[in-house]
Amino acid sequence: MKKVRVIAALAMVLSLMIVPETLAGTWVKQGDNWKYRNDAGKYEASNWIEDNGAWYYIESDGFMKKGWLQEESGNWKYLDYETGALIPDAYKGWDNKTFINRKLDYQITLPDDYHIVTERDATELPGENNSFDFITISSDGKSVVSVIELGIPATWGYELSTSELAEVLKSLYKCEAETSEVTYNDWNLSKLPFSVEDGSVLEYYFGKYEDNIMMIEVIYPEGGWEKAHNILQTLKRPR
Repeated sequence: MKKVRVIAALAMVLSLMIVPETLAGTWVKQGDNWKYRNDAGKYEASNWIEDNGAWYYIESDGFMKKGWLQEESGNWKYLDYETGALIPDAYKGWDNKTFINRKLDYQITLPDDYHIVTERDATELPGENNSFDFITISSDGKSVVSVIELGIPATWGYELSTSELAEVLKSLYKCEAETSEVTYNDWNLSKLPFSVEDGSVLEYYFGKYEDNIMMIEVIYPEGGWEKAHNILQTLKRPR
């Protein structure tokens, strides 16, 4: 009788020690994207998820958002286009083939036959604290388009117009070509053309938004204007 009571007591103790199994939140890959299943076994939707210190947003269809996200307040947040993780205070980044810089208030979309390269030093350009938004090259390697966020030295004066900036560059490089004004969609730019020894054409374009300066560098072979300028045709204010 005592043996039975001991067994019953042990069974009760063991039952109290067993913790019911819970489903931990987990990422589930579907196709090329991810969904998040919470600890209740249900898929999240229209919600922020914190995972290992990083924040992710799950859209209404249940898939992880990448690129730009506009909140109900009207503010924009950027979610890394590779990982989906929130990048705090980001103001520029890729959204598929479109690059958006909200500080400079522009977006450009790349054709399929262009790819991104990054091997270049922005310190060779006029200005201070310059940074490349991106450098893209055509599949044949002959056309290159670069967009630079140009840091203008205080000694130049922040009130310089884009045409005045073009004249500064013209003087620095001892260029004899004339500057001109061009328009792409809702962007007005100042243009400064150069000729390169190998017969290629080098063009600089300057655009300004508030106190922020954008410089676009375009290189293309003689006769290759249309291919290179297809990119500039996509320049506009962000959607």
